[in-house]
Amino acid sequence: MKTDYNKLFYPTHPDNNDEFISLYNQAMKGTNCEQHHTDIKRLRFFSLFQLVKYSINKFKNYNFAECGCFKGQSTWGISKILQSFNFKNKFTVFDSFQGLSDIEKEDKNNVGVHKKGQYKSNYDDVKKNLSQFNFVELYEGWIPNRFKEVKD
Repeated sequence: MKTDYNKLFYPTHPDNNDEFISLYNQAMKGTNCEQHHTDIKRLRFFSLFQLVKYSINKFKNYNFAECGCFKGQSTWGISKILQSFNFKNKFTVFDSFQGLSDIEKEDKNNVGVHKKGQYKSNYDDVKKNLSQFNFVELYEGWIPNRFKEVKD
């Protein structure tokens, strides 16, 4: 029998978590994001999904919010987790769907990396991709302008 040292020494690594890999792949497919996969993105999603599970276990009667969803892959994955916990509250998602705004001097760490319009997506496509989750509410527009419409 061959020993899988990766699983032995790194049991919490995302590649060793079949549940995460399945959810990540479903979210990519469910939002047509297969072409946007990177190893760093997979690690970010692993951390995000762990935080969602922790939060829903600890704070059962709270709403969720996401600022910026691009094509909805993270929203889809979070929604699937919430659904598995029989989530009955609101998951509010804000996005301009126009991509990034003008890069300002406050964004200096990202200048040259990100560009205006990057991460542009289509509201109707995202809404369709997330239609199976009746607790998701999409707010199209610039952050924080839409915040005032959401109470609690």
